[in-house]
Amino acid sequence: MTTESKVPTSLLARSVDEQLRYFKAQLVGHKCLMETLKEVKDVESLTSYLTRLANAHCVPLNKLAELEFAPLLNRLGPTTRAKFNSGAKNLNGVSDWTAMTISVLEKLTQRQGLRYLTLYPWRNVLVREKLLRPHLAWCPSCYTEWRQAGQTLYNPLRWHLEVVEICPDHQQALCCHCPHPDCQRQLPLVNNTGKLGYCPHCRGWLGLAAAEHRRADPEWSWQLWLTSELTKMIIAAPHLPTDPQPQTLAHHLRASLETTGPNHAVGLARQIEMSSSVIYRCLNHAQPMRLDLLAKICFRLNQSLLDIFTAEIGGGETPAHRARPQTDVNILRQQLAPFLNGTPPCSARQVAQKLGVGSNVLKHHFPEQYQHLVERYEQRRQSQVKQKHEQLQHQLQMFLQSPETPPPSLREVARRLQIHPATLTDACPEACHSLSKKYLAYRQARRMRAVVGLKRILATDETPPPSVVEAAADLDENIKYLYKRFPELCRQITQRRSNYQPVPKTRRQLLDHAKIHRQFVAILAAEEKPPPSIAEVARRLNCSDGTLHDRHPDLCTQLYEQKAAYDQAQISGLPTKVAEILAANESPAPSVREIAGRLGVQAHLLRKICPDLCAEILRRAEAERQAAKQQRKDFLDQLLAEKSVPPPALTQVAKHLNCTDAGLAEQFPDESALIVQRYQAYKAAQKQSWQDALQSALTSDQTPPPTLNEVARQLGHANSKKLRFHFPELCRQIRQQRQAHLTDNYQKLQTQFEAILAENPAKPPPTLTEVARRLERDPSTLKRLCPVQAQALRARCQHHKEAKKLAAEQALQAILADEKEEPPAMKLLVKELGYTCDTLRRYFPELMADVLAKRQTFVKARSLQRQQQLEIAVRRLTKELYDQGLDPTLRQIGLRLPNHKMTIVPHIRQAWLETRQELGLPT
Repeated sequence: MTTESKVPTSLLARSVDEQLRYFKAQLVGHKCLMETLKEVKDVESLTSYLTRLANAHCVPLNKLAELEFAPLLNRLGPTTRAKFNSGAKNLNGVSDWTAMTISVLEKLTQRQGLRYLTLYPWRNVLVREKLLRPHLAWCPSCYTEWRQAGQTLYNPLRWHLEVVEICPDHQQALCCHCPHPDCQRQLPLVNNTGKLGYCPHCRGWLGLAAAEHRRADPEWSWQLWLTSELTKMIIAAPHLPTDPQPQTLAHHLRASLETTGPNHAVGLARQIEMSSSVIYRCLNHAQPMRLDLLAKICFRLNQSLLDIFTAEIGGGETPAHRARPQTDVNILRQQLAPFLNGTPPCSARQVAQKLGVGSNVLKHHFPEQYQHLVERYEQRRQSQVKQKHEQLQHQLQMFLQSPETPPPSLREVARRLQIHPATLTDACPEACHSLSKKYLAYRQARRMRAVVGLKRILATDETPPPSVVEAAADLDENIKYLYKRFPELCRQITQRRSNYQPVPKTRRQLLDHAKIHRQFVAILAAEEKPPPSIAEVARRLNCSDGTLHDRHPDLCTQLYEQKAAYDQAQISGLPTKVAEILAANESPAPSVREIAGRLGVQAHLLRKICPDLCAEILRRAEAERQAAKQQRKDFLDQLLAEKSVPPPALTQVAKHLNCTDAGLAEQFPDESALIVQRYQAYKAAQKQSWQDALQSALTSDQTPPPTLNEVARQLGHANSKKLRFHFPELCRQIRQQRQAHLTDNYQKLQTQFEAILAENPAKPPPTLTEVARRLERDPSTLKRLCPVQAQALRARCQHHKEAKKLAAEQALQAILADEKEEPPAMKLLVKELGYTCDTLRRYFPELMADVLAKRQTFVKARSLQRQQQLEIAVRRLTKELYDQGLDPTLRQIGLRLPNHKMTIVPHIRQAWLETRQELGLPT
């Protein structure tokens, strides 16, 4: 019985002992503090434990939360029920919701140590980001092995961690979807309709062998190490003297980094592809970190994940700062070689990050290799851009051909493709124009249809006149669209509806009092628990409570008597129930209001009926408050004795103790004053170090002078806001120093630019790109800093271009004007004029056509003259050979010609044949 319809109707009516027996259940893989680390193989998660509890008693977990947890949490039942459905992920985490749920569950089960079924002990050193999965993951082989061995099925806590992807016991990846082909859905963390090991959607067994989940991942060793370390960390939580603190994490991480050399944090951050500021925030400000990033750091440093949280670390406590790394050029050249021809090509920035250096280091020491990396990556990027554009073009064509109504706009298409509309327009302008045109046509048609429909409604004589809401439903349009686009027509429809005078209503139908009497008697005979009120009965009978009092006073009196008898029965058992609650010795002890809420009565009634028991409740509450106060006092004494660096602020201490700083200062004025004094002394020393850094930046000979943001980042700040707030004058001087340096550079740049402009004016002026290359600046920078010189250079280049173009035009006209001189060949002409052939045709289409036509005429005339000369030579040689008594064959003639291959030309052969005919020789 796992459906909600089979839930017991009165869980709250059980006795306290019955409730404890109901919730008492054995934990799997965890015996609190009674076991050693070697006896525990794994730890069950809190959501798994709650699911087993609910399933063992055929109660859905969300219903259990609504009926049992909600009163103790001072929340509404449906709200708590929804929280257990949507917020189940946080039950295994480090949130306040986890602490509240653990507290309630420990009260109900009288079992301590449930906090170790979650990551709550690690709340001070881990952040929530990328910590837990929103859905269930499991190992099918583990389920199968446990079921065959007759063991209890459960979900280990490590399966809920987002970074864990494998099961180390069976060397396979965790499953995240139902293995049955007709389901394939993700599973929720809380199973309200089934039991562990079965899919709540299809009720199928999750322990099916899934060969497709096995893999040979190149990061398999990383996953094995990570799973082993996380398991050790979870198992060791109950055996730690205190919860891990961020100061311990910062101290140990600093010590581990110091053994690897100066500034290793920057190189390490680049190797694991994270921001070095995350490491420095942890080192300098004792801030918690993401679990996956911290695990990668420990893996790189060959450091145990548990030791970095718990080991005692001594040594210096000075904040870590970035130092300039020393680069070994020979080693760096060897490390760079594999990336020059690697596949796929990486950008120079990516290669620098993998090598643990800056891209400027590669550019300075290896300019050729750096340029090679840039060119290869740019070629790959251009190829990817081309493929992306082709893919976008195909997708846009599908949108254009789609019969979807209404057609999507360009912005909607861009949203579906997850791309910016401007990028989409630049990639496929024609297709985007067609999409916009199609959408505009739809909007115009929609507007025309709405106008016609509204005018038709105004022209009809329908009674009553339809409202704008009814008109919108009739036209199948959005009412907001009608009000926005056609306000005048909507106003006329509304005015017409308001002016309509409806027909007066008829008198109300008389009530059937005989029927009401029979139904009232049936309600009294049902003896409902608790009895309904007179207002509830009137609502059921569709009449007023005054009508019931006037026409059926006897029945109303009987109802009041039933209500009084029920209340008396409830009150008579109150002392016993309150005594049972007190006998349970719950911790913390419930208040009078909380007990009244459990028993379903008002707190003032409970004080009136059970004054002695209420006094005992108040006495226990006061004792608990004194014990809590003593615990806070002990914590403050321990905190003051530790002298941690940085010392916590009073607000942080109050948050840790679940109170306000004002309340803490009121209860413990001396200790609070010492905490505030230590924190203020630390902040004063910190401000003094900031001031020294700013003064050092002002007096340093660094070129260029550091900016204010650079100084702030060196001190571990994300920006310069704090420095500007505390030291406005020093910050102003640093900005002025930087501005003076920039002004000096700007003047030098203008002087160099003007010197280039003053060079030999007879030579062609250089382009802006060439000037930028000579000055080692970007062209856009020159335009911005030297606009006058850039404009003058542009004018000179334009003048030179026009003069060159005019000279070329005059040269072409001179060629055409000389009728006797043959125009030069195209190669010579292009070389002489300094333009390409295509450029000349684009600038002077008519002149080039005339020049080419004139040259063609000369070429044809020269060819015809050469042909006639050859024919004469062939006739002469034929006759000479004949006069010598030789046979004038074509071969003999070819031997006597300058080029014997000319004999194969048709007109030469024809001249030879005609000459033989004239001499009477056979042809």
